[in-house]
Amino acid sequence: MEESIFFKKAYLCENLNDMAKRFNTTGNCNPKYHYMVNIDDKLEQIEALINDGLYFTINRARQFGKTTTMDLLYDRLSNNNVVYQISFETDADMFFPRRVFMKLAKSAFLPQEQKEF
Repeated sequence: MEESIFFKKAYLCENLNDMAKRFNTTGNCNPKYHYMVNIDDKLEQIEALINDGLYFTINRARQFGKTTTMDLLYDRLSNNNVVYQISFETDADMFFPRRVFMKLAKSAFLPQEQKEF
């Protein structure tokens, strides 16, 4: 199984393979190095949804393994598929500046004949 970019970076650490497993509370988990719940069944369910052309969402609070799940899913799917990693985590103003939002918000309450759009 091909390692994700995150896990490749971990190999740069000295003696990583000699380290005992530990509990990880910061960042992604790797089953080789961290104690974690086996999520193979969850990954199989998500893969079945994808193969059926369906969508899925992962929506949980902090520290529930969302990123770890996505990384393991990437590793699993990239064996037989072309998989792109895209992140939408950024400053919202990059995509939707405040001035545009305010203009749209104001125009929503104006009579039709006064709207600029």
